[in-house]
Amino acid sequence: MGAPTMMSGSNPILAVSINSTLAYLLAPPDSDLQGYLQVAGQGVSLNAPAMARTGTATEIAATGTDDSLSFYWNIDGTTIWGAQQIAGPWRAYGAPAITADASATEVAYIGADASLWFDWIINGTATWHAEQVAGPGTMQGAPAMVAGNYTEAIAVTGADGSLHYYWSRDGTSTWYGAQIAPPGTASSSPAMTRFNGGTEIAAAGL
Repeated sequence: MGAPTMMSGSNPILAVSINSTLAYLLAPPDSDLQGYLQVAGQGVSLNAPAMARTGTATEIAATGTDDSLSFYWNIDGTTIWGAQQIAGPWRAYGAPAITADASATEVAYIGADASLWFDWIINGTATWHAEQVAGPGTMQGAPAMVAGNYTEAIAVTGADGSLHYYWSRDGTSTWYGAQIAPPGTASSSPAMTRFNGGTEIAAAGL
């Protein structure tokens, strides 16, 4: 079993890779994972999937055993999961991050060459748009991402153990970056949240 991701609330939602398939559970009934719904068949990696909610749907991003990246969605009240490939084989490494709202969905991930990518789609369409945020050989681990105040923000650990913050305004393809901790500082992927206009980032130190 791979690493899970979970969304809390009155009806907790859990997504996890089980035997290379992607499973979804609404309010898991017990620790034996009985009653789960299979979202995708064989070929899902053990990396943790990422999950987000819009007002009417659940969305999941997950990497494959071939280092591809896929997107799955389910409209509330139905049992059918749609699927799209975001990035082809050998293009996505590790666990992705996802944000979503009523109009668009965004996914951040580390490329196979240790670059940082941001892909987005207008909900209801089939075309993903890719933007390179940081070049090859610069990043490691899994990115964290938040949205709000008409911006997208990504935190990620550098290949040298530094900690970086990137942000872009909605509707633009220009990314701005800042190093927020020097090399040799971070030993883990970061966590990130946003509240009342402020952004907070945490990472384990060396």
